[in-house]
Amino acid sequence: SINKSCLEEDKYPEEVEVSKKIISRLEKELGILFPKNENEYVAIHLAGKKIVDLNDKYATDNIVISSEINNVVNDMLDHVYESLKVDFRSDFELIMMMSLHLISLKVRLEYDMPMKNPLLNDIKSGQSFAYMIANQACDVLSERYNKSISEDEVAYFALHFSLALERKRTKIDKKNVL
Repeated sequence: SINKSCLEEDKYPEEVEVSKKIISRLEKELGILFPKNENEYVAIHLAGKKIVDLNDKYATDNIVISSEINNVVNDMLDHVYESLKVDFRSDFELIMMMSLHLISLKVRLEYDMPMKNPLLNDIKSGQSFAYMIANQACDVLSERYNKSISEDEVAYFALHFSLALERKRTKIDKKNVL
């Protein structure tokens, strides 16, 4: 259930429009009428689970990372560096993935919408270092948004960190040899 009763439609215009189409089609197909707040409920879920395809030319043209999101990601990576001495602060791909993840996470936090991660136990056991890094990074989120971050969400961030660790491992430093 969602704690906020009213969706700010101007904040999520695309999701509201898609939600209206979904509700309208369901009403026609099922022959029933849905209450107005059902449209808000569907729109919030769409906004909270938004996935952006970085390979889609049109999607990347429209992505706007707010300065707030950018600052939060930078703070998360600074905190990881300060606490664990692992430096991801110049990993642009990680910064982008975390920023995109935060866009939808912010909606889920705002409306208290938990999202389960079916790979939670696998990530915790098989990618424990990445999970530990993500846990440190998510401390910043807890503090910033005054909400506890679930293990499921930490595990999603762990996947981003796991990929970043792999990029670090496979990066070949060129040497100048005479």
